[in-house]
Amino acid sequence: MSASTVADLVADQLHTAATTPGARLLILCPPQTGKTHGARLGMARYLRDAPGRRCTYATYDQRAAFFHTQTVRSLLRTRLARSALRPAAPGQPLDDPPADLAVLDDLVRDHRQAHSAIGRAATWSWWAKTVAGHLAADASVVVVMSARHHDDLAGRLIARERTTAEGGPWRLLSLPVWAADTDPLGRPPGAPLRPLSVPTDRPDDWADYWDLLRTHTPPDDWRALYACQPSPPDEKENR
Repeated sequence: MSASTVADLVADQLHTAATTPGARLLILCPPQTGKTHGARLGMARYLRDAPGRRCTYATYDQRAAFFHTQTVRSLLRTRLARSALRPAAPGQPLDDPPADLAVLDDLVRDHRQAHSAIGRAATWSWWAKTVAGHLAADASVVVVMSARHHDDLAGRLIARERTTAEGGPWRLLSLPVWAADTDPLGRPPGAPLRPLSVPTDRPDDWADYWDLLRTHTPPDDWRALYACQPSPPDEKENR
């Protein structure tokens, strides 16, 4: 695979999905590994290639969405392409006209929101009633996020709409800290993911970083955020 980092992979896969009518792509990876940077690069490439197309970029709040869309706009040469990119956040209405591409990047801010049944329901309702109803014909959707709960947006998309492996529309790419047998980046099994906060190119340094982080991370959070495998339902879960 040509992509060598999470950012490269997200940018490449987002661009491919954006140029495939009706594509549905779900990418799960740990925080602070470059997924948002990759989403920005992928959107910029898409809008440079097709400046007349419309793209909605959504993240957990409007301020963050505006910041990231402004970063993408700085990479675009034409006013037409810059005006085609619109920021959004959960709970807010979407501006007309409908989007040809919707990129949903970590719609949940933190652990508390992800573990609130009310918060999860609100996120799902915004996706199902607002975003899905505001897509152009054959629009593509890309969801890029860190898993936080078995019933978060990714969990519900997988359970209710299904992945391509189960006959559904969603192509799932999972990038846990330690590579599984089949890794989207082409890592050998057990190889570590590169964290943004480690400046060296040494995989041993990356592994040391993750090992140390794991000692400070509750097991359920580690399984969700860093292994991309949220724990099953717990009777003590916050309702």
